[in-house]
Parts: sequence; structure tokens; C-alpha cells
Amino acid sequence: MLNGPITVLVITLRFAWPALAILGAFAAFGIAGAARLPFPPLRAFALLFLPPLVISLWAGINWATEQGGRVVPWRSTILGILVLLSLALAAATPWFYRLAPRWWLLLPAALASFALALVTGFVGRMAITNTWL
Repeated sequence: MLNGPITVLVITLRFAWPALAILGAFAAFGIAGAARLPFPPLRAFALLFLPPLVISLWAGINWATEQGGRVVPWRSTILGILVLLSLALAAATPWFYRLAPRWWLLLPAALASFALALVTGFVGRMAITNTWL
């Protein structure tokens, strides 16, 4: 049942692992924030991990449903909307937590989440249409 979403994640992380490493490294500051040190809270960094998971889940569930172009591409349209929403979330997260101490640590994490969302959207589009490079 989860073979499709896991495959989309594995293919994404095969090429975008530096973005995940940057996001994970900055999430360590969130763990320090959970220990009552002056850093942004962990939930701020956890929000940035959600977009690639949601995009890969959608793409994996709809694997090869638009193969051959014989159907209306509403699944790809929803994938595009999910990518745009995740880009908006990555841009809005530092703004939501701008009053947190050292909020600027969220900026590189948001950029990494932005990159992961774009790559996951690209791989997800290939999975939905079943046209691989």
C-alpha cells in the first residue's frame, strides 16, 4: 500500500539528499529549543518536513493514473497545487515564528524545504504520468 509514496521519497532523496541534510541539521536547533535553549521551537522545523511527505504521498497514491495522456490530468493539477501550497508554507514559516529567538535559523531550513518540495513535485509528476527521464 505504501510502496508508491516510499518509492517517490526514495527517488527524491536520491538526488536531493543535501537539502534533507540541511533541513535535518537546522532541525537540531529545534531540538535545542525544546530543551529550553533560545532557539525556535521544534514545531517550526517539523512544519518544514511535512510538504515533501504530503507531496510524495499524493504522487505515490496516484502512481501511473495519467499514463498515456488519455485522462483528464486533475491529479497533476492537485499535485501542482500541493507544491504551491508547500512553497507558501516554507515562505510563511519564518514569518509565523519571527518572534521566536534566533528566528533567522528558519530561513535556511525553509529554503531547504522549498528545494525538497520542488524536487518532490518533479518526481511526483513523473510518477503520476509514469514518464521517467
